[in-house]
Amino acid sequence: MNLIPNKKMTTFFIVLLYFIIGFTYSYLRYIEFGKYDFLADANFILNKAFTIVSVLSISTSYMISIFSKAGFKFFKKKVEFKRYFGLTGFYFICFHVFFAVRLIKPGYMPQFYDLNSEIAVRGQLVILLGIVAFLFMLFPAVSSIGDIMKKLGAKKWINLQRMGYYGFFVVMLHSSLIGFDKWGNFESWQGGMPPITLLMAMIILFVLVMRLFIVVYHSKK
Repeated sequence: MNLIPNKKMTTFFIVLLYFIIGFTYSYLRYIEFGKYDFLADANFILNKAFTIVSVLSISTSYMISIFSKAGFKFFKKKVEFKRYFGLTGFYFICFHVFFAVRLIKPGYMPQFYDLNSEIAVRGQLVILLGIVAFLFMLFPAVSSIGDIMKKLGAKKWINLQRMGYYGFFVVMLHSSLIGFDKWGNFESWQGGMPPITLLMAMIILFVLVMRLFIVVYHSKK
């Protein structure tokens, strides 16, 4: 019996849940408690939701890998889900990039601009980090495509997959640089809800620390 369609369907429903969570959080923070209007700023809200979905999906992929390497039988049986969640996360990164390019404006990203409405150094660094992160994440995504996976040797495939962790680290830097100045300003937290950049950075940091812990643990065995 072929269970792959069931695995794809399971992934779909979990990612759909991630989208509902991301969209609801973004809607409440920026529309219900913020200054934005949904009809006028739908792209902004969707982009925030896509960001959350991409980080949660890739985090799920990595946590399955981490827990399976740690010896948890449940996750060893779910190891095929890594590919589905990883690729889905990359697809949503592509959506994020598409929308983000259209949203780099003083009205949405005032912290990126100087007094002359030109992109400041901070904005340039954020964009650069975004490009670098995308390129890093591109390698594990492409190498996860069925036909390409078959042509790559095991060692090459593993090395390409590991580049995703570097990309995830750069995503954390990218996210942090966007909103770090608001993290400690609790009065700016619309509805008392933490900034999405803070939440995403914390999730990524947790995943990377767990990954480092497993690497160190196995190196000492």
